[in-house]
Amino acid sequence: MPPSLETRGKIETFLEAFQDEYEIRYLDMTDSTNAVLMKGLGLPTEHFPFGLAVNGRTSAEIDGETIVFTHFPDFMHHIGKHRGNWTLEHLEKALKDPGMLLPENPVVKSVPGGSGKQEHEEE
Repeated sequence: MPPSLETRGKIETFLEAFQDEYEIRYLDMTDSTNAVLMKGLGLPTEHFPFGLAVNGRTSAEIDGETIVFTHFPDFMHHIGKHRGNWTLEHLEKALKDPGMLLPENPVVKSVPGGSGKQEHEEE
């Protein structure tokens, strides 16, 4: 969908600065061959707009808050659906200090149409 593709384009540009430090791969969530990987990361395989993993982790503790790198980042909140709680600043902090990454990935809920807030289950 166009909002997911717009997000991916901005993330690709942002991650260019980290291409020497990380192996960067982009997976199509609509491709069923990626379902096992997505489930292993705690991501849904349907009705899900966007997700990021850094070293196999989808969340980090940043400035005392649990940040989950799923759904849309702040620069996409204008669409009003599937709002995540992360920003490019959060992502940059986690990339520069992977020690912030949390050891367990939250299980992210699939919410068709989005609710306007971050959706995940607490372990």
